[in-house]
Amino acid sequence: MVRVFALLLTVAMGWGQALAGDGLAGSPVQVGDEYWVRSEVFKQQRRVQVYLPSSYGTSQARYPVLYLLDGDAYYLSVAGIVRQLGESSGRIPETIVVSIPNVARAQELAPPVRKPKADEAPYVADRFLQFLKQDLIPWVDAQYRTQPFRIIVGHSRGGLFTLYTFLNAPDTFNAYLALSPALWWDDEALLQEAPRKLRALKVGKSTRFLYLSAGHESVEIMEPTARMAKLLEQSQPPGLRWRYDYLANENHMSSHLPSTYAGLQMVFADLQVSDAALLSQGLAGVESHYAGLQRIYGYELRPSRAMLSWMGNFLDQQGRPEQAAAFYRRAEQLYPNHPPLMRDWPARPLQ
Repeated sequence: MVRVFALLLTVAMGWGQALAGDGLAGSPVQVGDEYWVRSEVFKQQRRVQVYLPSSYGTSQARYPVLYLLDGDAYYLSVAGIVRQLGESSGRIPETIVVSIPNVARAQELAPPVRKPKADEAPYVADRFLQFLKQDLIPWVDAQYRTQPFRIIVGHSRGGLFTLYTFLNAPDTFNAYLALSPALWWDDEALLQEAPRKLRALKVGKSTRFLYLSAGHESVEIMEPTARMAKLLEQSQPPGLRWRYDYLANENHMSSHLPSTYAGLQMVFADLQVSDAALLSQGLAGVESHYAGLQRIYGYELRPSRAMLSWMGNFLDQQGRPEQAAAFYRRAEQLYPNHPPLMRDWPARPLQ
């Protein structure tokens, strides 16, 4: 649980040091912090990377948490998506990102096989799930101000693990984004178990969310994912909201970014208020709408500063300055110390 070093993003996505031979000296840009977390499950220290919303240090608010698999590959892009959708546009709540770099990816993200080979390393998705539940999630909840709303994002073998967790321990997370899941694993064992587990699925008091996607990629990814979507369509588990997207213009590796973007917006679609409702009901209608979201998400939400600002701007454009002013005032009341996303920085005189 010891902080090691700030994650740094320099010019050209962290490769600024390579330019030193050209006489350039840059300043690092901080994108988060890295820690070692003690794991009793694995009997070792595990590395994690944490991105906090800009407002974390200026408020006492609590935040939902996104747990990201394959953190080595996707941390920067997902932190950027979360910042853009949360702090910039208010399409999702401002969210903490916990990125989990791989240690033994092939083994930890794959469920145990039905017929293991004697000379093969064991596949331990069950232990990795136990690590999340017993070690990492309690650590995050103890260290940060979190809401009881957790999201997991996994791609390929990580998507397989995401579906494994959804079917076997659905209460672990509130929202599951399974992107190009490797459902071919173990002769599609998870897909074969899915009908029985979907029939028995109990999601609790609040809604659970599942987002599936696949790009234009290998048949062993596309076909099983489409069949999983068909099973969901047939079973319609109560209390589950789900969607499947086929991204015809993306390949296996490019699908992650647009899928994450679309999946997060699908999960938080209920935060949006229609133009008609905004015009007819104003601020009172928006706050009434948000008061009703607790039964869906399991915690109290309120419109973000970005959302209130955009609503006020919309009303200004509709020639309703008094209604717009009410939204601007409410944003200042709720978020008096909120740091601006766009600001002016000092320049330096020529030397």
